[in-house]
Amino acid sequence: LLVTRLADAGIRYVVYKNTASISLGLAGITDLDLLVASADLPQFCRIVADLGGVRGYPSPLYDNAIATRQDWYINAGVGQFVHLDVANGITIGRKFCKRYDAIGFDDLSPAVLNEVGGIRVPIVTPTEEARIAILRYAFRLSASGFGNWIEASGELARLLHLSAPNDTGTRRYSYRLGSREIDCEVRTGDNKAEINNGAIRNLRRAVRARTGAGALAAPLDALAHHVRRIAFGLARRITAAKTGRAAAKRRLQTGIVVALIGPDGVGKSTQSATLAALFQRKFRCTSVYLGSNDGSWMKFRGILGPKRPPKTAAKRTHRRPTKERGSLHTYGSVLWRLIIAVQRYMASRKALRLAQSGAIAIADRWPQTLAHGMLDGPSSAPATRYWLAGSIWRIENRIYQAMSKYRPSLTIHIDCTFATSHARKPGDILQEDFERRIELMREMRQRDPQIRVVDGSGELNEVTGELYALIWSHIEQSNLVA
Repeated sequence: LLVTRLADAGIRYVVYKNTASISLGLAGITDLDLLVASADLPQFCRIVADLGGVRGYPSPLYDNAIATRQDWYINAGVGQFVHLDVANGITIGRKFCKRYDAIGFDDLSPAVLNEVGGIRVPIVTPTEEARIAILRYAFRLSASGFGNWIEASGELARLLHLSAPNDTGTRRYSYRLGSREIDCEVRTGDNKAEINNGAIRNLRRAVRARTGAGALAAPLDALAHHVRRIAFGLARRITAAKTGRAAAKRRLQTGIVVALIGPDGVGKSTQSATLAALFQRKFRCTSVYLGSNDGSWMKFRGILGPKRPPKTAAKRTHRRPTKERGSLHTYGSVLWRLIIAVQRYMASRKALRLAQSGAIAIADRWPQTLAHGMLDGPSSAPATRYWLAGSIWRIENRIYQAMSKYRPSLTIHIDCTFATSHARKPGDILQEDFERRIELMREMRQRDPQIRVVDGSGELNEVTGELYALIWSHIEQSNLVA
């Protein structure tokens, strides 16, 4: 559909890189590298946005954070994205210092049409792809003053062989850069590819001269490259230390917080981890836990209160008579709940900060203040005779009231029957408690009609797919391009 819309609109573009893997790009497995005519770029972006495309933004320290390049993503299924790496000009330079405009759409030879699954996609010829690759790698190749040839490796060597698979001699690729015409000699054979050393130096000089770079451009480029590379590496290490994983390269213009809410046994934790892994393939996305049975605060549980009874004791179907609790248990409980409230507040603020930075935060639970003692809300009040415990409990309530001022971007209720919950987590919750939580969720939806509902009793993959579709739809709406 995208290729058809672009053709109907007369958009001038071409796949200039990795032309052999177009089918994988259209399937959302690899990237599609497109060079678009500058005059057609605004309409190109509007068409992609009309098809539900979302733009991603790299870290400003990353090597691809350049003005002539954009990243667009179109949903191609659960966890699959057609990644359009769009450029209106090929900008070259050192890996972390790309600042020289080299080739635009009008500088290329006419494209050819490659048919993929009945779709005709314009691509550059193998010779043109190799010519572009030499220019892209010109600032990365080590063109020293010794020796006449530089050995090419990796992608560049592969493209040089593909451009003339039966040619094992020397051939030339011509460039016109400003007023200079440069011939770059390449020789292939014996599974090797070599490029003329002097031609690479001439290419770099010509590119710098065309853009008006000064005499100190070469050492300044090297300095900027190394400084940005070190800064990017440090930023990733800091992020990994804080979140447990390195930051993904792309963020959204408008990040979101997605809260998954439901009683025990509906699969909140499983789904939050699964969804985070799916979106992490292309975007900054983190799962944030706001419950009370996991997290850093659990080390305090043995100090402030008794541990939970073994699972076997929880397989009852009727509520036991409530026993009178002593003062030690009461004060330990209110302190424990206060710690949970503080940790939940910190976790909710973390999720909101992630969204503000352009990330997707999948919140496993989100506190509510309509009812005490369930669905991650504030605890029930202690007996009135424990006045100090009551004071601590009121502090806990104020923390929950502070949390209620900040709402998720998207709230999803995962619903299911008690039979499903009991089958997944036998004895974790009594049926009457389960029904109370379901009723509370209905009240929450009456107060906020924007809350979405997903049936969590189906197969895991089906539920994941429905949740994924809701989240992606919200991402599209939150990141509309004017």
